[in-house]
Amino acid sequence: MGNRNPWRLIWLPALLAAPLFAAAPALAQQEECLKFDFNHLTVVEDMGSYGVADNETWIINVGGSRPEARVALHVMQHYRMDEICYVGGDRSPMMYLLANRDAPNGRIAGEDCIHFDNSRARIMERDSGWALTDGSDPLMALGPTRANAEQALAAIRQYNFNEICFIGRPNPSMIYFLR
Repeated sequence: MGNRNPWRLIWLPALLAAPLFAAAPALAQQEECLKFDFNHLTVVEDMGSYGVADNETWIINVGGSRPEARVALHVMQHYRMDEICYVGGDRSPMMYLLANRDAPNGRIAGEDCIHFDNSRARIMERDSGWALTDGSDPLMALGPTRANAEQALAAIRQYNFNEICFIGRPNPSMIYFLR
């Protein structure tokens, strides 16, 4: 059924001493983004996996939780998200959603979000790959390549994201950014 995005994020173990990289290049590579119409989004299911789709095209795969798919749908429609972008391709550990080519902003009551200082955002090399940090606290894994980590940091800076939000913790089925 349509295109699927079965991404999952892996939480990082405790921080190890590693160099930090503060500089973020401009989004040198063209963003890989998919436009969709938030008015046509629905919760879909295929073989026990739930997600949010625009007609037949899967936008988000949240795994086996229909309730989390409903929350994802509510979030995407509330913020009028109409574009999903990937750092390093559609199987990337980082994706972000935009609303009219800009960062979604505001808050929904009860949202599970962590504020971070965008100006202190850094990438850090770890044994398991690269991570986004706001100085000392790891915010998310960015995968094994420095180039993708730098692109992720560039996107965070370009869109001025300063909130990382989760649906379903401790193993989130969806992570999204706000300003």
